[in-house]
Amino acid sequence: MVAQYFTGILSEIMAGLTHPQWRVRQSCCLALSDFLRGVDIRRELVELLPALWAACMRVRDDIKESVREAAAAACKSLSKVTIRICDSSRGDNGKQAIALVLPVIMDKGMLSSVSEVKTISLATIFQISKNAGALLKPHIAKLVPMLIEGLTELEPKVLSYVSLHIGAASDEMQDKLDTTRISVSKGSPLMDVATQCLYHIDSSVLDDLVPALVTLLKAGVGLSTKAGCAQFIVSLCSKCGDDVTPYAGKLLGALLSGLSSRSSGVRRCYASCTGHVVKSAKRSSVEKLIAKIKAWYCEKEEEELHHSAALTLHSMSRNSPDVVQEHSSAVLPLAFLAMHSKPLPPTQEDEEKNTLDTLSLWQEIWQENAPGTEGGIRVYQKEIVQLLKTVMSSSSSWLLREQAAKGISTVATKLGTNLPIASWHALLQSVVPVLEGHMWSGKECVYQATADLLAMPYPDEQRSEEQRKLAEKALDVMLTQCKKKRYKLEAIRSCGKILSAMDVNRFTTVHKLVMPILSTESTGSDSDDDGTTVERQNNKDKLGTAAYSLVGQAWPKKFTVIDPVFEEILDGAIDSLQTASWKVRVAIFNCLTEFTKKCNAGRMDAENKTQLLCVGMRLLPAVMEHLVEVKFSSVQKSSLITVECLLSMSDEVNFLDDREIKQNLYKKLSYVLTLKSTSPLHADIKSLLAKHYSRTS
Repeated sequence: MVAQYFTGILSEIMAGLTHPQWRVRQSCCLALSDFLRGVDIRRELVELLPALWAACMRVRDDIKESVREAAAAACKSLSKVTIRICDSSRGDNGKQAIALVLPVIMDKGMLSSVSEVKTISLATIFQISKNAGALLKPHIAKLVPMLIEGLTELEPKVLSYVSLHIGAASDEMQDKLDTTRISVSKGSPLMDVATQCLYHIDSSVLDDLVPALVTLLKAGVGLSTKAGCAQFIVSLCSKCGDDVTPYAGKLLGALLSGLSSRSSGVRRCYASCTGHVVKSAKRSSVEKLIAKIKAWYCEKEEEELHHSAALTLHSMSRNSPDVVQEHSSAVLPLAFLAMHSKPLPPTQEDEEKNTLDTLSLWQEIWQENAPGTEGGIRVYQKEIVQLLKTVMSSSSSWLLREQAAKGISTVATKLGTNLPIASWHALLQSVVPVLEGHMWSGKECVYQATADLLAMPYPDEQRSEEQRKLAEKALDVMLTQCKKKRYKLEAIRSCGKILSAMDVNRFTTVHKLVMPILSTESTGSDSDDDGTTVERQNNKDKLGTAAYSLVGQAWPKKFTVIDPVFEEILDGAIDSLQTASWKVRVAIFNCLTEFTKKCNAGRMDAENKTQLLCVGMRLLPAVMEHLVEVKFSSVQKSSLITVECLLSMSDEVNFLDDREIKQNLYKKLSYVLTLKSTSPLHADIKSLLAKHYSRTS
């Protein structure tokens, strides 16, 4: 009977589903639920499925609750029948059913404002996708984006609720929650179905599928949808390979827009996806991507963009190493610059997850693609120098200039004179204007870079007159920086390094710089005090140590005239030996040792030899007193070296002609020989005694 009047019964029920009276609608819903149970699959039913779905979706949002409940039962029965019909084993009926039903469910069901309609539509699509197989191919371009959008719908509401209320209150907690949400989306059954669709995708499907994916990447709602879309694209590139090449540029453009997202989870997913897409992209598309990342890093100051740049290139290095090698001349100089950024303290989350901070990402990019630090700098020297010069000269970010300065120091120290003189000149030209500018946090790195450049031992014949003048100008600017209160210590240390390497005489200028420091040198103390006093004293000791080191490095080479300023410095050093802390005393001894090494006593005239003798007669007794310094072995060792240098200055200037000095020195050296704690010095002392004492006195 039912089979005989099948079409009439079903038509009557369909007409009643939208009847004005609620009792009729409710009855028809219940009737449809009973009618579809165990019904045979026939063509008439297949043709009526779209109309049945449209009517059931409408009545599912009925104003009457009892009608809505009856409609729910009808929808469940209709869903089961639809799933049975839309099966690959049904042949033409299955193909026709999918062609008729899927558009209705996707267009009306998935886009419905009624959550119950969305849920039943999503569940039906999920089951159809599992069973339909190759029959889905004509609909994949529309089905896959629908499945990915459904990830947000199926996400546990508690996750989105917590994410909304955490907000920016805790970045670490938000990152942990985003990671959880991404993990849930990857394990969703909808992603499994979307992945199954990959087996039926070819170039004919990509024409319609890729624009839909691009739209999802740019305008998708919810972290789960965006993360799922990125994950699907990764699988798509792996499956289709070269078929994706014509569309890779559009995908990279969409992914690039998401790298600046406020959500760290989205940035991580898009960066990882980009690392896979570039494998299928054209060379021009990759060049545009790298240029954009470089512009972000060099022109923007947002830490999020810098981290996205590092994540993207790190993903490219891991997943598409051949592409990175092909564009290494653009990637590695940027990595070299970025790996000189300040390290950030790791968060508890980083330690628990063993994740990498931005600096570590850049370091890995460099280490995995460059042939060692020195080898990498040598290979990409031209590009690295150009980038460092550009950043130092034109960047508005002090942080980037600090990184560039550190990079210049690394280039100078690693390559030395292997760095072409033209590159050296270009780097120094970029540094000098920054030296002359106002003070800013991190400028001490520019001091160090300048010192490393000027200390490079190029032969004079390699340098042009212009380059020599530029080097001297840089030195003079550095000496003026020693007058600034901020970073005075770093400036003095850098000047000392420069003067020890350059063959120039700036002692008069150095004298004017250091005398205010040396004249205010405090008495010092080698005992602990309260924290504030100790810190203040340590700072003074560091400054005093640097000042005396600068004097020692600034002594004119092979001088033959005892200038009055020399005596002023030496007299101050003698006075400070009685009161200064042990660190400053060591610096004084080193300064006096340099004085003796650079003094050309053999070529002095009689008047200057007499002055030198007077100076030495004052220095030697003061230095001898510290030979018996038991508390600080470094003071003993430094004073002994100074004594040896004073006694060996010249045969024409002998400070031991004074019998009292000679006897006192012998007694002190003999006493030191009796101490077990000074055993490392015994050999040097015995050698000194054998050389300068022909007999015991």
